[in-house]
Amino acid sequence: MPAPPPAATPADPARDALLNLIDTRLAHIADAARQATPKEPAPHARP
Repeated sequence: MPAPPPAATPADPARDALLNLIDTRLAHIADAARQATPKEPAPHARP
């Protein structure tokens, strides 16, 4: 679902900080998962 344009949402520092924190955590989790994944492609990933 597309995000509303910035003008439609009032400035909310607490919400921004929370979203920023979540985004950072997700990036770290994704990075750790990427490093933990074996380099050879998974069987279901083959064409």
